[in-house]
Amino acid sequence: ADQLLRGINNLREKGNLEAALEMRKENRSLLSAKRQLNKMFSQINDINDRIQGVRQRDLDQTQKRNLIRQLTVRRNQIAERVVRIKENIRKAA
Repeated sequence: ADQLLRGINNLREKGNLEAALEMRKENRSLLSAKRQLNKMFSQINDINDRIQGVRQRDLDQTQKRNLIRQLTVRRNQIAERVVRIKENIRKAA
C-alpha cells in the first residue's frame, strides 16, 4: 500500500492527475485497508502504553492483573483483526 501511494503521488507530481485518480479509484479498497490498519496499530500502541501505566500505578496485584487482562484481551482482539485484514489483502493481490 505504501508503494501504491508513492506511485500515485509520483503520477500527481508529474502532472498526470487523471492516471493518479484512476489508480486511486482502482485501489480504493487497499488504500482503505491501509488507513484502517494504521488506526488499529495506533490503538494497539495506545493499549500497550496503558498496560505500562497500570504496571506503574499504585494498585494491589489483583487490580493490576484484572486491568492488564482486560487490556490484553482488547489488544489481542485488535491484533486478530489485523491478521484477518492482512490475509484478505494477500488473497486479493
